[in-house]
Amino acid sequence: MVRYFSGIACCLLLACVLPVQAAEQARLALYDGGTVARVVYDPAGGAPIRKAAELLAGDLQHLTGRAPDIGQGVASGHGTGVIVGLASSPVIAELLRKNGLSAATIAGKWETYGRAVIPAPWDPEARAILIFGADPRGAVWGVVDLTREMGVSAWEWWADVKTRPVARIDVSAAASFSRPPSVKYRGFFINASFFRDWARTHEPEAGGIGPKTYARVFELMWRLKANLIWPGMNSTDPPFNLKPENYDVAADYAVIRGSSHVEMLLRDNAVEWNEKTMGAYNWRTNKERLTDYWRGAVEQWGKYDNLYTVGMRGVDDFPMEGADFAAKMGDILHDVIQAQRKILSATLGKPAERIPQAFTPYKEVTAAYNTGRIQLPDDVTIIWPDDNYGYLLRLNDAHERERAGGSGVYYHATFWGAPGNYLLLPSTDPNLMWEEMTRAYHGNARSVWMLNAGNIKPVEYLLDFYLALAFDMDRFAQPGSARAYMEQWAVQNFGAQQGGQVADVMWRYYKLAFGRNPEFMAFNTTFPMTPVQQTRFSLTDFGDENARRADAYKTLMAEARELEALLPADRKSAFYELVGYPVAVAGNMNLRQLAMDKSIAYGMQRRASANAYAQASRRAHEAILSNVRRYGEEIEGGKWRYISNSYPQSLTNYLPPAIPTWSIPDDARRCPVQVEGGGFFDDKDWFFPTLPTFSPELGARSYYFDIFTSQALDASWSAVPSVPWIKLDKTTGRFSQAAGYEQRLKVSIDWSQAPKQMQDGLIRVTCSVGQQPIDVHVRVAPPIADKAASFIDAQGVVSMYAAHADRLSGAWRVLDGVGHTGADVQAALDLQPVDVADAAALAKAPRLLYRFHTLKPERDYSFPNYVFDETVTLRAVALPLFPATTSGRMRIAVSLDGGAPQVLDFGREYYAAAWRQSVLDNEVSAEIANLPWQAGSHTLEVYALDPAVTLDRFELRFTGSSKGYGPVPETRIVR
Repeated sequence: MVRYFSGIACCLLLACVLPVQAAEQARLALYDGGTVARVVYDPAGGAPIRKAAELLAGDLQHLTGRAPDIGQGVASGHGTGVIVGLASSPVIAELLRKNGLSAATIAGKWETYGRAVIPAPWDPEARAILIFGADPRGAVWGVVDLTREMGVSAWEWWADVKTRPVARIDVSAAASFSRPPSVKYRGFFINASFFRDWARTHEPEAGGIGPKTYARVFELMWRLKANLIWPGMNSTDPPFNLKPENYDVAADYAVIRGSSHVEMLLRDNAVEWNEKTMGAYNWRTNKERLTDYWRGAVEQWGKYDNLYTVGMRGVDDFPMEGADFAAKMGDILHDVIQAQRKILSATLGKPAERIPQAFTPYKEVTAAYNTGRIQLPDDVTIIWPDDNYGYLLRLNDAHERERAGGSGVYYHATFWGAPGNYLLLPSTDPNLMWEEMTRAYHGNARSVWMLNAGNIKPVEYLLDFYLALAFDMDRFAQPGSARAYMEQWAVQNFGAQQGGQVADVMWRYYKLAFGRNPEFMAFNTTFPMTPVQQTRFSLTDFGDENARRADAYKTLMAEARELEALLPADRKSAFYELVGYPVAVAGNMNLRQLAMDKSIAYGMQRRASANAYAQASRRAHEAILSNVRRYGEEIEGGKWRYISNSYPQSLTNYLPPAIPTWSIPDDARRCPVQVEGGGFFDDKDWFFPTLPTFSPELGARSYYFDIFTSQALDASWSAVPSVPWIKLDKTTGRFSQAAGYEQRLKVSIDWSQAPKQMQDGLIRVTCSVGQQPIDVHVRVAPPIADKAASFIDAQGVVSMYAAHADRLSGAWRVLDGVGHTGADVQAALDLQPVDVADAAALAKAPRLLYRFHTLKPERDYSFPNYVFDETVTLRAVALPLFPATTSGRMRIAVSLDGGAPQVLDFGREYYAAAWRQSVLDNEVSAEIANLPWQAGSHTLEVYALDPAVTLDRFELRFTGSSKGYGPVPETRIVR
């Protein structure tokens, strides 16, 4: 237990110390292996200062195994100590004066603090760290920074990153002052029923989320330097307002109480509004009752530190009643907000402009706000929402940037709704979060940043990263800073030895999830609810997209398991909660669907392996259930029971896979071949299956073909090239149950022996149960003469990743880690829109140049799976960002071979079909189709016409070429 002592705070001892060597002054020992520093707080700072001192003392005890003295007095005691208080209090001000220190640097600055080492006022032979805040939270952040320096994780309780005992604690003795946070109000929204279910086990006496749970939440907020909470608002939750102790606990932690876009003036509609007794939640028909309802909350809770939500939606997360179009909604909202401000001013006894208020134009309210009919008062903060999938719907225009109330952001790390729900896993790419919050900050949205954090678990890292951005955006100014933060975070929580590996697993996890959210792998939708579909990952093209994704997850899961085994016992739970669980569940969500795809496709081909893939899909589903059980029932003895759920909202994409059992006729004793590109040939066909053409410019690129049986047979196979320049990774083997009675062979070219002109070769495939051999056709193209080209076509596609332009001119920046291809290219955020018809303006626009070469499409109909028309489609792919303002657009212009620039527009309307598809795919595309084409050397020039347009890749596709789901492997020439 922490030991308390008391003393007379106003009694100060004059301290006179001998000079100390600079090297000794640079560090101060809070624990020397025997004695632990005492903790002193100035009671003039109120409950938050006392709680901060208790937090520090508790961390010291966990680190040292010794309970430090903690109390209010500086007049007596001995040894090293830490003093915490407000710079404005008489006791702290006197300490500053006597030691020649000044708090002028932080005076009046929001949530700032100073820190210095002074002679201990209770012992002239000792030293003490003095933490003095400009306000209570400033002092708290000083304590939090000290605990971080001591090695305590923000996730010591919420993710079981256990505090390790140490032999010694040395901290910096340098004087320092903090800067104000980048964003004034920073917090999160607890918004998931699982959290309530877990809280009932943590705090059964409250029947759900109560003061004990909120105390844990608020301590986490401190450790993450957050100051604003939107409490849980589920219809089955005990509302925050039900227990006055919740407000008292918030006050003790200096936490500001806000409320979501649904809950006006601190109300919790889902529980507090009773339509049977109170009437319709309709401003036009029930204005008086609504006014009383809101006034009652302000009268009861207005004495606390609140940020009041103004406006109106439905009782729950639905549009308001009585307004069926945006203009009418805007008129009603104007009246509602004026009435709410009168309530606030009259009840709290001060002008409305001196009372913190926020308005969130969420979903349908965005359109109402954009009509201009609300006439929002200048002091009200606008909180701009994302589209629920990580893309900000809009930001400030020039007028809104200058509003006194400023603006902020409401961002999602979890969501249930149309077109797809993500509830079980953290899947928002931190790189996308960084990009969008950078745009917001650049656009002066710096007043409020709020994250919908669902259950808090398992989005811990995203919450941590979001709040780190909000507190200090200067730290994240450069592209690539998201990766750097992840690496630092992993080392801090898992140690230097394994931290790098942990960060690498996390990085790949988030990039795979960005390629397709694991919870969207059923390729169905929510609202309307549609059945599970086969995925769009190709089983036959681009190296077998299906297998590439499955293999990536299998590798990731194996590495995560190996890492967990290597970690010390005190990090295993934390690793599983933060990394292992998301990787395992995401991996198996993918394997469940990808194996289902193969079972269906291979069943249609009568492969003996079809039922094995069906079983693999079912095993993956069982693995999901097993991991959810482990997370809730086994980790830390069931500490997180009910925090996750295998079937959230009973949605179809979480249900067991429905796959048929395939029956193969007994007489189907065949040994067919399928080649990359989709050609399927059994041993009765007479024509050649052909692989895509090999080009020397693509170096060691390989293509594959499969040999398989139609029955579970013990059989042998062989594959023999007809020429020495064809290389196979295997040439003989036997089919087996373990291998699913199939074998994939990879084909490549030995370019040192290959001919320098177009030439063909064959691979003769024989099988002991086949009726006749099958010859797989291999063709090599001659080297191209154009040495300036950087890209070439393969499989009918020229694939050019945007960041690999031959030339970048003007205001572009390469965003490492953003997008699908390793890095995206973004036009300047301050770029003025360009009129493509204005030649002078277009000449000054940011420009990209790509040089590429295409071969003449093959016209040999003996090999029918690769015959292309001599027309092409140019497809540009971008991040599905919204323009910053309602008048903005997201356009580029493209010019092929110096031709007239043509405009491509990536814009799409919120909730329209194009938007729904873009957020499921995390990309939006625009194209020019049916362009006549000739073989040879070509150029593509790309002009940015609007700010922030963010380009991922370009594809030039011959008509008839294959299509996959994700980026086509880049066809960049190997030099």
